[in-house]
Amino acid sequence: MSRKADRPIYLVREGSRLLPASQIDDDAIRELPAGRQLVGWIRRPSKSTQQLRLYWAVLDRALQARPDPRWPTARRLADTLLIETGFSRIIVLLNGSFEVAPASIAAMTHDEFHRHFEAAMPLVREHVLGCTEEEFDRFLVDLAEVIGVSREELAA
Repeated sequence: MSRKADRPIYLVREGSRLLPASQIDDDAIRELPAGRQLVGWIRRPSKSTQQLRLYWAVLDRALQARPDPRWPTARRLADTLLIETGFSRIIVLLNGSFEVAPASIAAMTHDEFHRHFEAAMPLVREHVLGCTEEEFDRFLVDLAEVIGVSREELAA
């Protein structure tokens, strides 16, 4: 399964059709098998759509630029970032041992996700892309433009 299929695809309704919200969403749709029936669940986002789209786009594009076997998909990288930024839960197994599991982004409030986003971006810059702050800022601005996030929304 490709990285793009492992993240949300944002759509916009026009009449009775659902269209990709950005070029990245269009690219993700084009990676799905042509001519085959697909199933999915449509829901309205409960958090900042712009920030969520930017988050998944950053993870996806960072892994495209620097593939790493530790994170074969954006979802796996997100799991790591959630744990590293303190958004995790402890699960007690039947044998009494403990496991750490990433929190659910879907269950986060807007403020929780914003805190996670702000804490995760420096980790992506340092541990995935290995670039300077200036290079990462340019990466974010360029990517925000591709997905239709304004500079004002990026700064918020």
